[in-house]
Amino acid sequence: MSSSTKIAHESRWDGVDGDFVERELSTLSASCTCLPGVWIVVDDAGGPFLRLSHDAEGKNLFPSPAEAERALRLLEVEARQREVQREVEARQHEAAGREREAAGREREAALRAVAEARVRELEAELLRRR
Repeated sequence: MSSSTKIAHESRWDGVDGDFVERELSTLSASCTCLPGVWIVVDDAGGPFLRLSHDAEGKNLFPSPAEAERALRLLEVEARQREVQREVEARQHEAAGREREAAGREREAALRAVAEARVRELEAELLRRR
């Protein structure tokens, strides 16, 4: 809340038992009787306007519709980023698995080639001994 904002009207109207009752204001905030918060006057580029706040100092404002929409879009973007990250990690995991399988097949082929070469050596040795 800006100190440059002046109290435009020194009274406030409250709804009491179906009637409007005038009440004097001494600050730029007033408790709200029908919503859980405090109305405060804040400065904006368009001039002073009312905002609902959790506290009388205006440090914890309820979001405006535009702010709530931006926050929702931000949450949606963050959720999509997490989803994409999970997809990337899953694909990386799958690729690593395929690489391990390929390396295993290469090792098996190399061992098989060594074993087959040894079998050929032994068969050749047997043929020479006969």
